[in-house]
Amino acid sequence: MEGEPLSHKDAVLLQHSPGLVLDGLELMSHAVHAQRTILAVGGGVPAPRGRRGIEVRRLEDRFVAGQETA
Repeated sequence: MEGEPLSHKDAVLLQHSPGLVLDGLELMSHAVHAQRTILAVGGGVPAPRGRRGIEVRRLEDRFVAGQETA
């Protein structure tokens, strides 16, 4: 979920190459032995279909966290 104003790189990747985003998420999930993998997508971004083991969740369009809370 990209809530930082004027930062749209993830939205562009999801629109044009959703497979790359999901591939990277699968690899990272496997590398850290995650028990659960969630892709949070903002309202203005098309949500890709989840793959096995990846949950896709639609979130409100809002700022999620900054440096102070990251």
